[in-house]
Amino acid sequence: MKKLITFRMNEDVAVLIEELAKEYETTKVHIVENAVKTYTNLKKFHNKDFLKFLGKIDKNDVKKIKALL
Repeated sequence: MKKLITFRMNEDVAVLIEELAKEYETTKVHIVENAVKTYTNLKKFHNKDFLKFLGKIDKNDVKKIKALL
């Protein structure tokens, strides 16, 4: 069973989520679900693991992730 979560976001984050949803042709809910999963996984990473992870994704996405954190 999925847990219901609530949170607040500023307008910039909402716009970013909308842009990502359009770019990847998916829903905003899916983008948010993945962001929450990514954030919880990043909390478990050590710095060395985090740097390896960042090396495997696009530089523009890295900037977007850093802006959200």
